[in-house]
Amino acid sequence: MDLKQRRHQLRLLSVVALCVAGLSGLGFRLYQLQIADIAGRASSTQHKGEICLSPERGWIYDRNEIPLALNSSRPALRLLANEWKSSPSALAALASALGIEQTRIQNRIKQTLHNIQDSNGKQRSAVLYYNLDDRQQAAVQGLALPGLFLDKGTERVYPAGSLAASTLGMLGLSNIPLGGLEHYANSFLRGSVGYIETLIDAQRVHLLWTDVTKLQSTRGADAILALDSYVQFLAEKELERISQQYHPQWASIVVMEPYRGEVLAVANWPTYDPNHPELATDRGQRNYAICEAFEPGSTVKPFTITAALEGEFVEPDETIDCEGGHFFIYGRWLRDDIHAYDLLTVEEVLAYSSNIGTVKIAHKAGRGPLYNTLQSLRFGQKTGVTFPGESPGLLRPLSGWQPASMRAVPIGQEMQTTTLSLAAAYSAIANGGRFNTPRLILGYRNPRTGDFRPHDYPPSERVLSQETAHTLSRMLTAVTEYGTGQEAQVEGFSVAGKTGTGQIYDARQGKYSRQEYTASFVGFLPAEDPRVVIAVVVNRPHGAKYGGKVAAPAFARLAEGLMRYLEVFPSQGELRQKNIRRLFDLKPQNSLPSASWRIPERPEPATLMIGMTMREAYRDLRRLGIPLAFHGSGVALHQEPRALVDPGQRPTLCEVRFFPPPRLSGDAAGVETGTS
Repeated sequence: MDLKQRRHQLRLLSVVALCVAGLSGLGFRLYQLQIADIAGRASSTQHKGEICLSPERGWIYDRNEIPLALNSSRPALRLLANEWKSSPSALAALASALGIEQTRIQNRIKQTLHNIQDSNGKQRSAVLYYNLDDRQQAAVQGLALPGLFLDKGTERVYPAGSLAASTLGMLGLSNIPLGGLEHYANSFLRGSVGYIETLIDAQRVHLLWTDVTKLQSTRGADAILALDSYVQFLAEKELERISQQYHPQWASIVVMEPYRGEVLAVANWPTYDPNHPELATDRGQRNYAICEAFEPGSTVKPFTITAALEGEFVEPDETIDCEGGHFFIYGRWLRDDIHAYDLLTVEEVLAYSSNIGTVKIAHKAGRGPLYNTLQSLRFGQKTGVTFPGESPGLLRPLSGWQPASMRAVPIGQEMQTTTLSLAAAYSAIANGGRFNTPRLILGYRNPRTGDFRPHDYPPSERVLSQETAHTLSRMLTAVTEYGTGQEAQVEGFSVAGKTGTGQIYDARQGKYSRQEYTASFVGFLPAEDPRVVIAVVVNRPHGAKYGGKVAAPAFARLAEGLMRYLEVFPSQGELRQKNIRRLFDLKPQNSLPSASWRIPERPEPATLMIGMTMREAYRDLRRLGIPLAFHGSGVALHQEPRALVDPGQRPTLCEVRFFPPPRLSGDAAGVETGTS
């Protein structure tokens, strides 16, 4: 072999050696990556664990920032699912330590483990029991059972007890929301979950926390509601009175501010205390005002007349023949329930709640306009309130109407609605013709920064002309002045409203019951400048059935209390002065703090202007020939001089200062928004 061939072989061997060395190095590196690192990571993973940190839940406040749901940090017993070993001896020891029956503890643990399993790995532990006292804490710590440890748990507390309970909802095991606003706003209230990394042994028992600052939980946002706690209290007080007097199956009251649609109260009976969920019943937890649909009866009649007025098919003073109380139509007799009437004006048809007159007015308008009016007011659909499980009610499309539907729908049969939906529809009359989505949640607040995020609501929508709305308000006032709603009168205020006595359909007999009714009254006041809309619905009352007897008096009592609370002055001068005396501490200038001062009784003539409107004060002072000077606008709250004029003295200058009465929602009342 010559030298040239030898060199060629050496080069070849060198290349082969380099290739073998490279492949060997690559193989070793692949072994490190594929085998050694996996084994290392597996070993490391086997010694690492984590504990879920439940975030503090956001609070729920009313419109005046009174807390309705808050948290109280108390020691809690937490269960780690992968460490707990159930045994009769462990259950018996835990039952003895907690002072609770063993079967109850066993069921509680079973439910808690089920909740953890349903979380699909998001939860590894959950609170088993809240609010352990000192004795229970010491006893549990002495057991040293694997899978149980004490935690600074956060228990949900409802400081007002049963107030607005069916609206707020409550929390179950592992802070799972059970209905109400706790469920609806859960994504804002719950906050974000954090974890603490731990070291664990072969039995997966936590030995040491490695980093307590990593991924800490974030507190949830606070929810600010439109509810007013005192208004809610007054409404629930009336429901309690109704329940004792009439023993209904259920009853509800909704109070709304008509110009923005803010819901001031949603009251239901029966109710429950969310602080004691173990005592809650299905009936007590149900929000009847929002989730229970019923046939409204005569409270729908104003909207039947609305369809006729909007289309100019009738005029308020037009005469309708009510057939003496009996009218055969679509193969059946239609009757007026209480009194038989012959000729009534459209206003009187509404005031006396004539079924025959209302159906005849509906036929003048026609099916299309009637259906369109009811649909525009959200009958047969959800109002859009921020609450889970709202009932849409029932309003069949025109294609589903039978010929006899024009005998039923105009008087509130063959359709269903809710208490809240009725209140929202009457609010459209009260505010001049605009429909507002009921606002139950005003917004959410960041507890760390204080930033407030308003809840988004659609703009108001015009559904009635202003002229029709004002005409209806005047006609509804006649209902309480001389019609079926006289027991809804409030002294000193003009009240607009409508009674309802809806027969309940008996599906077993295939006809309307003559024993079971839904009594209701919906109205607003003061009629000339509405501040609140109130809907009262009582289902299956005993001892009475008519809305004018069952619901109207409750409306009147509640409305009177609301007018005092909201400091709304009566429209009549004498009664307005009585309210001023009650609401304001009127003392003369330069008087000693301890000196008593009383507004003198008002003889004739008098110059006490406190509580009068500017027109009333001008009339009285001009009649007496007293020089006057007026300042401001609204209601007279300050006057100089205050004493009565001595007939023997020459009249002196009287200065009167006027101040606008406070509005519930600023100065927006009466101002239209959106497009017509």
